[in-house]
Amino acid sequence: MAMTPNSKRKHDAEVEAEARREASWSSWLASYAGSTMFKPTRLLGRGLMRLGSCPLDATVGIAAAVSSPSELSPVYEGKRVMAVGGTRGIGRAIVCTLREAGAHVTVVGRSAVPFAHVTPKASPDCEAFAADLSTTVGCRKLVSEVAAAGVQPFHYLVFTVGAWLATPNPNPNPNPNPEPEPRTRTRARARTRTRSLIRPDFADPYTSEGVEKVVALDLLARHFVLEGLAAAGLLASGGRVLNVLASAQLVPFITAESIRVRVAAVQPPATMFTALMPVGVAADAWLQDAARRHPSLSFVGMFPGVLPTELASSTFPSWALPALTAAMLPVASSAEEVGLAHATVLASPNAGRRRVSYFNHLLEGRASHPLAYAPELGAWITSHLEEVAARVEEKARPKSQAGAPEAKD
Repeated sequence: MAMTPNSKRKHDAEVEAEARREASWSSWLASYAGSTMFKPTRLLGRGLMRLGSCPLDATVGIAAAVSSPSELSPVYEGKRVMAVGGTRGIGRAIVCTLREAGAHVTVVGRSAVPFAHVTPKASPDCEAFAADLSTTVGCRKLVSEVAAAGVQPFHYLVFTVGAWLATPNPNPNPNPNPEPEPRTRTRARARTRTRSLIRPDFADPYTSEGVEKVVALDLLARHFVLEGLAAAGLLASGGRVLNVLASAQLVPFITAESIRVRVAAVQPPATMFTALMPVGVAADAWLQDAARRHPSLSFVGMFPGVLPTELASSTFPSWALPALTAAMLPVASSAEEVGLAHATVLASPNAGRRRVSYFNHLLEGRASHPLAYAPELGAWITSHLEEVAARVEEKARPKSQAGAPEAKD
């Protein structure tokens, strides 16, 4: 992929930014993830995670562990993989492992030159696409670009796209010329500002298309990229789709109706729990419906575990990142462990024992939440996403016709 002078400048800027991130205190701490010094706490953390998971799936079983990517080469050598959200965090860890195992990986990310910092083995001829997948327009534009590039059909499709959607308020005090405040009020305002930095920005919850942001990335993006690639003949028969999200979690206090309300997001969520966990169950239900619509594909939902990454830098203030990373370390996995676990599950014959299977980062096949198996819920989610796209197209249609001359009798 040849780079223009403009893309070269963006490339250099991203490499420099990546170097700064890797030199930070939080990145230094993250390098200890998976260390043997945390073995006791990791065992405890895994036990607690199992308590919050759905039961083991005896039919699927536990995937056989491997010690290095080279052991997966017989499966991945010469195979084509698209990683949607593969430039940062868990996605990058998976991409690095797949490339080491011999797969040809096409990377999709928001970055202007996504392959610049994915893996040292990435070469200029590696397909890479920049896309804003928070909108239906962005998803369809991506599919069009991939089809126009003339790439061969993919044997594996990996979804890790998503974000902790929080942004600090650039002007927390709306008064541009505030009067001096008493010290107690100043401290209270500082505490309020800090809290706004460490939780999702519920004051601006919708995308430009009017879709709640978590739903946009965790459901809408996956749906329209999958449907677009399938319609374009870019998914090989017998292919496998891996959806990395909060799969197989035993989320309490939810019903089919509460999931519908959450996905429709007429009222935005008010807490982290209501923002993320119901959407994880909805995604598992969507996988079941996707399998019914695409009988030549198999699907896997996977809980990723804990990986300290630089993604938190878009949500948390810089001074809080080392503390956040340190808090994760006792239960976190290393990037190599996370990448290898996901690549192992994706290649495992265990994942083919059901049309839709669910795993955790410990390679354990799990059942999903009971609501995920309700056909009417999965069908409703698909129908709702299609209705969203129809509304977007309807709103855009008058704009495209605004300059057209009116027909005369």
